[in-house]
Amino acid sequence: MVTGTHLYLALTNIFGIIPLVTTTDFYDKCLVSSVVVASVAMHLSETKHYLKPHPYLASKADWFLNMDRGAALVSMLLLFPRWWKYGTWAQAMFFATGLTASGLGELSTHVPTYCALHTWWHFVSYMTLYMIM
Repeated sequence: MVTGTHLYLALTNIFGIIPLVTTTDFYDKCLVSSVVVASVAMHLSETKHYLKPHPYLASKADWFLNMDRGAALVSMLLLFPRWWKYGTWAQAMFFATGLTASGLGELSTHVPTYCALHTWWHFVSYMTLYMIM
């Protein structure tokens, strides 16, 4: 069964609406959409941190996790040149807080801590997309 934690983590992708509706570039919209869809799918099927999704979703957890990682990696690779040209060090430091929170959340066995840190990661990553799109 999908738990409230699964739904909460999936819903934190709501921050993706901001770059999605503010960019006018079709390919940027596709990129943000793919990141949001991959992340929602991963969080609904997540089995780490003692989470137990629906058995069907659990059987797809590894596939969705790789889809999520792939979408995040592709978005960073595609947008890094844009940040390098137009971004600021303040934006880089802001993004670093999100990466740090994500890493710390992955190390945590305390689900509320993981949720809080991962929410910050989603906020930072989508706001970074917004700033450089």
